[in-house]
Amino acid sequence: MKAAGWFVLAALLIVAALLSTRRVKPVSVAPVVRVEKLPEVPPPQNPLPSSITILPVAEIAATLNSPETTVQDDLSTLDFLLSQYRKFSGGNPVGANDEITAALLGRNSKGVAFINSDGAPLDSEGQLLDRWGTPYFFHAISGEQMEIISAGPDLRHYTSDDIKAD
Repeated sequence: MKAAGWFVLAALLIVAALLSTRRVKPVSVAPVVRVEKLPEVPPPQNPLPSSITILPVAEIAATLNSPETTVQDDLSTLDFLLSQYRKFSGGNPVGANDEITAALLGRNSKGVAFINSDGAPLDSEGQLLDRWGTPYFFHAISGEQMEIISAGPDLRHYTSDDIKAD
């Protein structure tokens, strides 16, 4: 090592030694509390209507899970009801099963129901159920297409017996 290198190394060791022997006095810092006023939140653009109109098309929802129909019939019925919703509102309802079901039940900006809660197979959380009592899985492929999946007889999604609309 050249003399300059030794000199730099020695200087660094001296600085490190000085820093390690220096005592630092602890400082107590009081927490800073900053209070800000939250901005006013405007009311929703499309509040839910005070009344719900049940469309005549809702009558076909009564056939869901009927012994006279098949699971494919049920999926076709749901697909049809969703197509009617799209025509009326301009796109698919969004969210999980309970949110999509709520939109179909009329809890949407237009207050129009495409299924009637009296005849629809719903659980206590407001989810649409397949004929085995399992909530359907809704997957929005696009704003105009929705995949609807029944868990099938094993009651579990993502298994080989899941059933999708044709």
